[in-house]
Amino acid sequence: MAGARPYLFASDGSPAARRALEHGRDTLVPGPALVVCLWESVATLSVRLLVPLTEGIGTDVVGTLDAKGRAAAERAAEEGAALLRAAGFAAEPLALPAHDRRGSREAADIWRELLRIADERDARLLVLGSNGRRATGAALLGSVSYGVVHHSRRPVLVVPPGT
Repeated sequence: MAGARPYLFASDGSPAARRALEHGRDTLVPGPALVVCLWESVATLSVRLLVPLTEGIGTDVVGTLDAKGRAAAERAAEEGAALLRAAGFAAEPLALPAHDRRGSREAADIWRELLRIADERDARLLVLGSNGRRATGAALLGSVSYGVVHHSRRPVLVVPPGT
């Protein structure tokens, strides 16, 4: 298995992400896998939404909220990796901030970051869940699965609700 290209599983700890992990576990041939969970800091969320969420809030409170977000992402990535490891995958968790650039206002940064990581790791397949929104609604809401499917140069498996 040395040198094998990994599967990239996107996880945020949601039921949709769990379905995708379970479906991938049950249908893919075990191999290297990366479970990625991206988290967004309060400061970058505030800038992206153009709402001063951090105004009047001490940096200690923002730091605490960010630490909780990072910890939740780390837990979600590790839980996903553990689920895959139990089925024979060589799974590694990876929790990263959703925005590499301070001051980003793009809601699409999550799917862009997933695609960047997939390219960086030369992923053979991206696996993610969907909440089942219609395509037009998904485009307006900035759906991660919609962005990944329409911009990926790699194979993508989107696991819909009810599977």
